Amino acid sequence: AAFSLLEDVKMSPFDIGRILYYSLEPSQLEQDLFAVVDLINNGSTEERAEFAQANLQAAQKALGLSAFQSASRYCSHGIDLLKDTDWSTNRELKLNLYSVGADSELVAGNVEIAERYMEEVFERGGFTTMETLSLTRTKVKAMASTLRFNDAVDYCLSILKDLDYKVTASRRLVPFETLYAVMRTIKKLKKVPKDFHKNIGVITDPKQKGIVALTASLIYVSYAADDVKLATLAACKIVDMTLKYGLSEYSGNSVATIGAAVMLLQQDYKTVQSFMELALGIQDTIGRAKSSKTTYVAHLYGLAWTRPLSKCLPALGDGYVVGMQMGETVMSIWALAAQRVFLPLF
Repeated sequence: AAFSLLEDVKMSPFDIGRILYYSLEPSQLEQDLFAVVDLINNGSTEERAEFAQANLQAAQKALGLSAFQSASRYCSHGIDLLKDTDWSTNRELKLNLYSVGADSELVAGNVEIAERYMEEVFERGGFTTMETLSLTRTKVKAMASTLRFNDAVDYCLSILKDLDYKVTASRRLVPFETLYAVMRTIKKLKKVPKDFHKNIGVITDPKQKGIVALTASLIYVSYAADDVKLATLAACKIVDMTLKYGLSEYSGNSVATIGAAVMLLQQDYKTVQSFMELALGIQDTIGRAKSSKTTYVAHLYGLAWTRPLSKCLPALGDGYVVGMQMGETVMSIWALAAQRVFLPLF
């Protein structure tokens, strides 16, 4: 309605966008955010911080929709709006723009731009580990994208130590720690009610959420570095944090990983099925984020041995579709490979 009232008025796109930005109700602005910000970005303004914030909001919304190129563009414009301001001014806004921008650029394949954003923040310093945790995870992904997996593992362990969280006492002790942790975690999960995920709630403490997210990054780079034991140990840690603090988007896959360990160590098909069904139940509760990975692990390493393939193959196909929609390209391809190649060969 607001757009129709202004369409016959002779004003610049920027002026129209500015009027809409200040006059629309918050719910309406959220609905038309992309259109309003695009209009604002057509002109120059003195209200740089406010409209940089609008670009950040648009970037975050675009990122949530897996529109990575759009998110990159909004962050770039927001950063440009603040280029003449000191970091002491609008510190949090600048950090968020660089963080979201780096993540968007990396996913879009623009590694050099992502690294430039990260360097701008890390070389400046003055931020706490918690403040830069989102950017830290992007740096881990950047290392992985250039196949520096062992460096990424060391970096994750270092940052987790800065957060007062220890995954392992020593890399040399990982084989022993993992065996103990897996057996202990199996016992814990066997005692968990089948519907516990419906009542436990989600993790809310910012520090614990950050630790869980970075530990999940550690799982990925450890697997890629061919350190399966460390990855499994990290999965045990996430299960522990899930039981203690609540669900996260990484809980389902971590439980599925323990289910795969049961298959490998014990060949206890009843327990495997129970754990994999629990993992999928957690994923249904928490939402679609990271669901392609949970679907892949649960079906390929567990349910394919306890359910008819006619039930597993469609689920893996769904995992591929959802993963692509969520920007989880790597796990989507693995889910598709499991559906089309791995399981049919069995």
